[in-house]
Amino acid sequence: MSIDIRLLAPDDADLIANSAHLFDEKPRPGRTSDFLSRPDHFIWFALENGRAIGFVSASLYRNADKQDEIFIHELGVDAEARRNGVGTKLIEIVKGKARELGCGHVFVFAEGDDGRAQQFYRSLQGKEEAAVMFGWDIE
Repeated sequence: MSIDIRLLAPDDADLIANSAHLFDEKPRPGRTSDFLSRPDHFIWFALENGRAIGFVSASLYRNADKQDEIFIHELGVDAEARRNGVGTKLIEIVKGKARELGCGHVFVFAEGDDGRAQQFYRSLQGKEEAAVMFGWDIE
């Protein structure tokens, strides 16, 4: 499996729109353009023969009291491409970007009922950090 991984640029919105199968929800054009235009937001696509088979999106997370961090928003790999190192390569790209930016930490949340994601992050020697996430739906 020959995989090309590339950081998307603002003119790559069509690639995201045509790769909706990789995302939890259908990408929204205005939101996609906004995300791609921000210098502290990143999305890398894994391509095999020009076809998108995976992606990871992340952003720089600034802190007033400690080193910057990178937060991984989402990782998606096409079902047919799983267990071939695509996700691992994407996470390594994010970690490399963190080193390049002088960040001290990379983090991602895995939902409590998403055993597959948790197992994957554990396999990469991700350190489980004690956290409880609270959220509010804004209506």
